[in-house]
Amino acid sequence: MTPLVVALVLLAVVGIWIVVVRRRTGTRVEVSTPVVLDESPLTAIDRVETAARRIRGYAVERRDRELVVYRRHEGPLSFFETPEALGAESYLDLLHVTAERRDGRTWVWLKGRSEPRVIARVRRALASRETA
Repeated sequence: MTPLVVALVLLAVVGIWIVVVRRRTGTRVEVSTPVVLDESPLTAIDRVETAARRIRGYAVERRDRELVVYRRHEGPLSFFETPEALGAESYLDLLHVTAERRDGRTWVWLKGRSEPRVIARVRRALASRETA
Protein backbone atom coordinates (compact mmCIF):
# COMPACT_ATOMS: atom_id res chain seq x y z
CA MET A 1 0.00 0.00 0.00
CA THR A 2 2.86 2.41 0.77
CA PRO A 3 4.38 2.30 -2.75
CA LEU A 4 0.96 3.11 -4.21
CA VAL A 5 0.52 6.12 -1.92
CA VAL A 6 4.02 7.37 -2.75
CA ALA A 7 3.34 6.99 -6.47
CA LEU A 8 0.04 8.87 -6.20
CA VAL A 9 1.67 11.69 -4.21
CA LEU A 10 4.48 11.96 -6.76
CA LEU A 11 1.96 12.01 -9.59
CA ALA A 12 -0.01 14.78 -7.88
CA VAL A 13 3.16 16.83 -7.30
CA VAL A 14 4.20 16.47 -10.94
CA GLY A 15 0.71 17.47 -12.09
CA ILE A 16 0.66 20.56 -9.87
CA TRP A 17 4.17 21.48 -11.02
CA ILE A 18 3.09 21.27 -14.68
CA VAL A 19 0.09 23.52 -14.05
CA VAL A 20 2.19 26.08 -12.15
CA VAL A 21 4.93 26.17 -14.79
CA ARG A 22 2.37 26.54 -17.59
CA ARG A 23 0.64 29.42 -15.86
CA ARG A 24 3.92 31.23 -15.17
CA THR A 25 5.42 30.94 -18.66
CA GLY A 26 4.43 33.55 -21.19
CA THR A 27 1.57 35.97 -21.30
CA ARG A 28 -1.86 34.56 -21.98
CA VAL A 29 -4.93 36.55 -22.97
CA GLU A 30 -8.52 35.50 -22.30
CA VAL A 31 -10.71 36.21 -25.33
CA SER A 32 -14.41 35.90 -26.07
CA THR A 33 -15.31 38.01 -29.07
CA PRO A 34 -17.31 37.71 -32.29
CA VAL A 35 -16.17 38.75 -35.76
CA VAL A 36 -18.87 39.28 -38.41
CA LEU A 37 -18.03 38.53 -42.05
CA ASP A 38 -19.78 38.50 -45.42
CA GLU A 39 -18.57 35.09 -46.57
CA SER A 40 -19.32 31.46 -45.89
CA PRO A 41 -18.38 29.94 -42.54
CA LEU A 42 -16.25 27.27 -44.22
CA THR A 43 -14.22 29.86 -46.13
CA ALA A 44 -13.49 31.74 -42.91
CA ILE A 45 -12.53 28.55 -41.06
CA ASP A 46 -10.31 27.43 -43.97
CA ARG A 47 -8.45 30.75 -43.91
CA VAL A 48 -7.95 30.64 -40.13
CA GLU A 49 -6.79 27.03 -40.29
CA THR A 50 -4.19 27.87 -42.94
CA ALA A 51 -2.85 30.75 -40.84
CA ALA A 52 -2.92 28.81 -37.56
CA ARG A 53 -0.93 25.89 -38.99
CA ARG A 54 1.96 28.30 -39.57
CA ILE A 55 2.22 29.28 -35.89
CA ARG A 56 5.31 27.69 -34.39
CA GLY A 57 4.64 25.61 -31.30
CA TYR A 58 0.88 25.31 -31.86
CA ALA A 59 -1.32 22.59 -33.31
CA VAL A 60 -4.76 22.82 -34.90
CA GLU A 61 -7.65 20.37 -34.75
CA ARG A 62 -10.63 20.86 -37.01
CA ARG A 63 -14.15 19.77 -36.23
CA ASP A 64 -16.36 20.82 -39.17
CA ARG A 65 -16.97 24.54 -38.49
CA GLU A 66 -14.80 24.73 -35.39
CA LEU A 67 -11.06 24.93 -34.94
CA VAL A 68 -9.18 24.30 -31.74
CA VAL A 69 -5.77 25.96 -31.67
CA TYR A 70 -3.59 24.76 -28.79
CA ARG A 71 0.02 24.80 -27.66
CA ARG A 72 1.89 21.64 -28.60
CA HIS A 73 4.86 20.32 -26.65
CA GLU A 74 7.11 17.39 -27.39
CA GLY A 75 8.19 14.80 -24.87
CA PRO A 76 6.68 12.24 -22.53
CA LEU A 77 4.02 14.62 -21.13
CA SER A 78 2.62 15.48 -24.55
CA PHE A 79 0.04 12.74 -23.98
CA PHE A 80 -1.77 15.06 -21.56
CA GLU A 81 -1.76 17.97 -24.00
CA THR A 82 -4.81 17.26 -26.05
CA PRO A 83 -7.93 19.42 -26.09
CA GLU A 84 -9.99 16.39 -25.02
CA ALA A 85 -7.96 15.80 -21.84
CA LEU A 86 -9.75 16.11 -18.52
CA GLY A 87 -9.55 19.73 -17.35
CA ALA A 88 -7.66 20.87 -20.47
CA GLU A 89 -9.36 24.28 -20.32
CA SER A 90 -7.62 24.99 -17.02
CA TYR A 91 -4.02 24.20 -17.97
CA LEU A 92 -3.74 24.34 -21.78
CA ASP A 93 -3.68 27.32 -24.09
CA LEU A 94 -6.89 26.61 -25.98
CA LEU A 95 -8.45 28.93 -28.51
CA HIS A 96 -11.76 27.82 -30.03
CA VAL A 97 -12.70 29.40 -33.36
CA THR A 98 -16.31 28.64 -34.32
CA ALA A 99 -18.16 29.90 -37.41
CA GLU A 100 -21.89 29.89 -37.98
CA ARG A 101 -24.33 31.56 -40.34
CA ARG A 102 -26.85 33.97 -38.76
CA ASP A 103 -29.11 36.53 -40.41
CA GLY A 104 -27.32 36.20 -43.74
CA ARG A 105 -23.87 36.87 -42.26
CA THR A 106 -21.14 34.70 -40.82
CA TRP A 107 -20.38 35.05 -37.11
CA VAL A 108 -16.95 33.78 -36.09
CA TRP A 109 -16.48 33.41 -32.34
CA LEU A 110 -13.03 33.43 -30.73
CA LYS A 111 -13.18 31.92 -27.25
CA GLY A 112 -10.46 30.72 -24.93
CA ARG A 113 -7.00 31.64 -23.75
CA SER A 114 -3.82 31.96 -25.78
CA GLU A 115 -0.79 34.12 -26.44
CA PRO A 116 -1.41 37.56 -27.96
CA ARG A 117 0.52 36.59 -31.11
CA VAL A 118 -1.82 33.64 -31.74
CA ILE A 119 -4.95 35.72 -31.27
CA ALA A 120 -3.51 38.44 -33.53
CA ARG A 121 -2.70 35.88 -36.23
CA VAL A 122 -6.26 34.54 -36.16
CA ARG A 123 -7.73 38.04 -36.31
CA ARG A 124 -5.45 38.99 -39.23
CA ALA A 125 -6.52 35.86 -41.09
CA LEU A 126 -10.17 36.79 -40.60
CA ALA A 127 -9.54 40.37 -41.71
CA SER A 128 -7.80 39.37 -44.94
CA ARG A 129 -9.75 38.45 -48.05
CA GLU A 130 -6.92 36.39 -49.48
CA THR A 131 -7.07 32.62 -49.38
CA ALA A 132 -3.37 32.34 -48.51
